[in-house]
Amino acid sequence: MENWQEIKELLLSEIYEEPYQAIEQLIAMDSISDEALEFILHLDDNFLTADFLDGFNKFSYGQLLTLENYIMKNLSNSDRLFVSDLIDFARKNNFTVFYKNCIDFISSEKEDYNLILSSIIYISEKHNFTQISEIKTVLDKILEKENYYFNCQIVAAFYLLRLTFHQIYLEKLVQLLLHTPESNKELIAGVLKYPYNQPEYFVYHNLIASFLIPKYISLKT
Repeated sequence: MENWQEIKELLLSEIYEEPYQAIEQLIAMDSISDEALEFILHLDDNFLTADFLDGFNKFSYGQLLTLENYIMKNLSNSDRLFVSDLIDFARKNNFTVFYKNCIDFISSEKEDYNLILSSIIYISEKHNFTQISEIKTVLDKILEKENYYFNCQIVAAFYLLRLTFHQIYLEKLVQLLLHTPESNKELIAGVLKYPYNQPEYFVYHNLIASFLIPKYISLKT
C-alpha cells in the first residue's frame, strides 16, 4: 500500500491534527491492506478507529469478515460510545448477526443512551418478519418509560410507526416532535432522508417532514 509507513507515523503522532490527517488520507484511498486495517483497529484512540470506519467504504469481502469478528469481540468494550459507532457500522454494512446483542442493549437499565439509540435503529432495519413482534414489545417499553432518554423515545416512536403504520404511533411521534429539542428533530430528519423512508415508500413522510422544517430541508440540501 502506497505511503503506508508515512501514514503509520502520522497515526502515531502526538501532534493532535496529524492522526486525523492520516485518517483522511486513508479514507480517500481505493483500497487498504489487511496490515493497515489491523493496525487501525488496534489504535489506542477509538475516535480515530471510529472515524475511519465511518468514512471508508471500500473493504474487501475478507476485510468485512474481519470487521464483523472485531465488532463481536468489542461489544463489551468499556467505551460505550465506540460500541455504538461499531453498531452503526454493522448496520450500514448489512451485518445481521448483532440483533440479539442490540435487543439486550436496549433492554438494559444501565446502558449508554448512544448505544441504545444505535441499537434501536439497528433492530428496526436488520430484522426478519418473525422478529417484528419482539421489536414492537421492546420499543413499546421505551415509550412507556417515564423520564427516559427523549431522543431514544422519539426514534422508537418513528420506527414503531414505520413497522406497524398504526395511528397511535403517528400521534405519539407528533406529540414528541412538538415538545422535543431541535437536536432531536435533526435526528429524525436524518432518519427520514434514508431511501426507504422517501414518500414513494412511506406514506407519512411529508407529514413528518412538515414538523421538521427547516431541519429537514437543511439536511436534504
